[in-house]
Amino acid sequence: MATGQPHPYYPPGAHLSGGVFTPNTWDVFSLILTFVLGLTAILALTWALVTTANPKLNRSDQCLSLWFVMSKCIG
Repeated sequence: MATGQPHPYYPPGAHLSGGVFTPNTWDVFSLILTFVLGLTAILALTWALVTTANPKLNRSDQCLSLWFVMSKCIG
């Protein structure tokens, strides 16, 4: 392993991709807030595109398109 902190994963001698373990410096609130804001921006853009592309689409189909995009973002 290259220079840096030892990683906390098992087995201890395993080689990490990139060779250096960099610990997380963000707190949990910042991580969750960044994720939620990013996902909200993506879903708002998707909603705008869906309603512009087909304004006659009913609400359940619009929500299904948001669900599909959210599933692809998360998974």
